[in-house]
Amino acid sequence: MLKYLLAAFLIISVYNAFAQTYVDVANQTITLNSTSNLTGNNRNYVRVDFPDKTAAYICRITISPKDRNQQINHLFELINKLAPAELAVSANLARYAVNTNDGSAVDTYVFSNTYDADSFVQKKDENLSACQQSNNVVNTCYASNQCLNPSLYFGFRNNNLVNGLDVHLEVVALVDSGKKGNSYTYSIANGAKQEVKCLVSADRQHWENVSLRQGYSITFTKELPVLYFRMFTSVLNFVNYDLRPDERYKIIWSSTNKWDLIRY
Repeated sequence: MLKYLLAAFLIISVYNAFAQTYVDVANQTITLNSTSNLTGNNRNYVRVDFPDKTAAYICRITISPKDRNQQINHLFELINKLAPAELAVSANLARYAVNTNDGSAVDTYVFSNTYDADSFVQKKDENLSACQQSNNVVNTCYASNQCLNPSLYFGFRNNNLVNGLDVHLEVVALVDSGKKGNSYTYSIANGAKQEVKCLVSADRQHWENVSLRQGYSITFTKELPVLYFRMFTSVLNFVNYDLRPDERYKIIWSSTNKWDLIRY
């Protein structure tokens, strides 16, 4: 009996090892101007697209003075030597942070949608909603399984009055082929003064009727990175929208006297 149990454990262990793979999804440098530079922006973000069944990701942020090129080992090459189980211990990844930092620091953000990411760059901070936020971050390397979406937006802010900074972002996705497909949430509110009828679809071919009462919201949870939405602007005319997960949408009666769908 013990032999059978050991054999089963070995089979499961081997399966798990091969079911999880690393995928290199970001390796990019952006420049953040100083706060006194009037010709540029001290904020920027990088969009990172993740494969389906991403279970976690490893992120390395390397900060250096503007235009000072650094020769560093590629994160993917380093991480690819790690067994996936080692990612459970965040301290294991600290050693991969580049240790040549001169004390330069940035504020970091992770946004789940373009609305918040664009608002961040435009300095519209009053309505920002970030999945993660850390201030005065120096060179770092960490793993996270929070706020997983088809796309994430990694934002950076330089608070230095004089010096511009280069931020090098590397992201490696841990993809688990044995994991159930990711579930995504789509929310639509009716901001109109009457009941609204519309259609939703997973493939733009088969449409489902949806009726939304005044002042109510509806939420869809699907294993789809995009949901298609159709709303009639008149008896014969309609408009299609591609909905992205974790965005907030609202139906309104526009200034052109037509139904419209906006992010808010």
